Amino acid sequence: MSIKRNDPCPCGSGKKYKKCCLQQANVIELSEVKERRFFEQRDHLTSKLLHYVYSHVPEHEQRQLYRSFTHQLEGHLDESLLESYFSFWLSTVHRFDNGKRGVEMFVEEEAKRFSPSEQRILNEWGAIKPRLIQYIEPTDGGIIVLDLYSDERFFMPYCETLPENLAPWSVAVMLLEPFKDGYCMHGIALWQAPIQLWQVKEFVDEKVKTNNSDVTTVLSDYFLDIFMLLDGDEQEEMQDELTETTVVYDITDYDDVLTTFLNEQSQLFIDNFDGEVARWSWCGDWYRYEDYASPGAINLAKVNGTITVTPETLTFKTTDESNLASFKTWLATLTHSVEYIDETTQTVESALPQTEEMRYCMAFEDKDTPEHFSLYAQLHMQMHELENEVIAAIGDETVGTYLERGERERVDFWLQAQEHHMYMLMRHNENIDILPDFNYVRRQLGLPKSYFVPFERHTALVAADNPMKGLLDPEEIALYEALGFTPETASSFYSDDVINFYKEKTSGKSQATERKYRTGLETLVIFLGEHLIYEKASWKAMTETKWDDLFTQELYDMYPNLSQNKLEMILSTVKAFAKWLDKKYDTTHYQTITSLLNEYGTAMKNSIKLMESFYPHRRRYYDDIDKYVQEMINGSGDDEHEDDLTGIFKIEKINKNSIVGVDCYFDDQAYTIAINETDLLEIGMVLEATIRQTAKNRYKIVELESVFPR
Repeated sequence: MSIKRNDPCPCGSGKKYKKCCLQQANVIELSEVKERRFFEQRDHLTSKLLHYVYSHVPEHEQRQLYRSFTHQLEGHLDESLLESYFSFWLSTVHRFDNGKRGVEMFVEEEAKRFSPSEQRILNEWGAIKPRLIQYIEPTDGGIIVLDLYSDERFFMPYCETLPENLAPWSVAVMLLEPFKDGYCMHGIALWQAPIQLWQVKEFVDEKVKTNNSDVTTVLSDYFLDIFMLLDGDEQEEMQDELTETTVVYDITDYDDVLTTFLNEQSQLFIDNFDGEVARWSWCGDWYRYEDYASPGAINLAKVNGTITVTPETLTFKTTDESNLASFKTWLATLTHSVEYIDETTQTVESALPQTEEMRYCMAFEDKDTPEHFSLYAQLHMQMHELENEVIAAIGDETVGTYLERGERERVDFWLQAQEHHMYMLMRHNENIDILPDFNYVRRQLGLPKSYFVPFERHTALVAADNPMKGLLDPEEIALYEALGFTPETASSFYSDDVINFYKEKTSGKSQATERKYRTGLETLVIFLGEHLIYEKASWKAMTETKWDDLFTQELYDMYPNLSQNKLEMILSTVKAFAKWLDKKYDTTHYQTITSLLNEYGTAMKNSIKLMESFYPHRRRYYDDIDKYVQEMINGSGDDEHEDDLTGIFKIEKINKNSIVGVDCYFDDQAYTIAINETDLLEIGMVLEATIRQTAKNRYKIVELESVFPR
């Protein structure tokens, strides 16, 4: 129903519609019309400008400039943008032999031919110069940017040239022109990460000094050089080279070392133990990270190094040389069953921005704590004592030294780069609506606050006790490891149920029974760790779709050499566990599993039979080893052909001695593939295989990697 001018305004103000929201609607509509008109007018003038420039620059000079332009920006700009960016640079930035830019000549010679409003725009174009601009603050309807040389602040309203999801602290060398109540980007500019910002400012300052010039002239003359500097590889820049030291000891009494380490819970945390080889993290002091934005806290500790114990050797690795002496002293007090053998160093790369001291963390979240807060806690701990750290990306001195010398901007730019990087990592996760508290470290260092962190954000890092100390005895740890639990999944919602079920079913039973339940539960635990570790709920999160994924895909990915016997052990254990869960929680997992197995249980068994027909189980195992050794010695196998096709083929049709399989991974093309065991196949089953053409549209299987029930 339409609202008439004299009707009461639907907003509830008590005024007539014509005196209230109708006026606002008209204002909004008028604003949109003005914006559309502005960009239409700008596009029209841009086309006239480009026509003028290209008609006044000889073709041979255009080609020479374009070759130089593309050569300089090779690898820095997408090919689809080269021509438009070149046109913008040629007409608006580049200075010709007369010392003038194309836009300046165009305004001098052609502006009088245009309307007064167009002349005003052209005169503005002739006056604007390149600026080094940084996004520093979000605000209503747009953003605040800073000219990093003049310290002027500009409001840029959201429009067709400004994205609304711009990353914090993004930088660009650009031209600004008046628009609405602020400014918009003129021409073309690419927002980039601030990781190279300090190098850019050093470059500009050096050119100003050596050329006896001003910033505006340098930004114009070296426009492309600055663009390339800003376009440094962010991932590469965020990586850091580390020196990893490895110390090896000979073990004289394996049982003594193993028992001693399993009982040592004050500094050691076991990462993995397969009954023979054990790996521990050697941790430092424990802390508790508290964040008002998180429903739970996080306990975490520095990992000073890793320890691996085999029956023959003990190996310690660390990226902090200062930990070596501490470890050797600590080890000497712990056991006398080792003898020093050797010590080596090598250079490695860290994948995330990190300080020289803090390289790794061990973290445990409280229940219901979202996963990303664990990363925030580690970042918080990493920067806890940043003033005393040496950051390779900043220089070879401590952060505090640069601050004392007044080089605050150098440190500030590095922090901006970290915040930008975290935003880029998290931006595609719709469940994350808040980033780390970078103002915590800014307050510590006396740097300006970040407007991208909510004002009320409060975080803290306080000393805490080891959360795992005394929780498990060595036998319990071994049981968790045997059932496939990791440090991250040991405290998950399903861990107690799995452990209790296993103990109930195997107490006083034979080794064969223990092996059966261990095999089945380990399979389930590995699957849950990959798919449900971060689910907040309970067993209700294990939906029919997830059971389906386990039985039709994940099971065969976990065990490429899956045998009929192992499949029976897994299915029998999982069904028994499902029935146990249903009784405890009043769920319907057993019914769901039974229904699924009735549907494609035969296909599951036939998948293994088909693999057996191609490669018997024992032969598959040893062939994998032989293949690996052969490839290590000779490269790929001699029997490979250039035209072999490797794909994932879904069976669409079954003939007498062949199938029609559609490659659902690459091209959706159908292939007729010879196969004799058609009695084992069903429509919808999937073959991961390498095939070779034998005749027109006829193929044979060269290598069968896996068979999936569907």
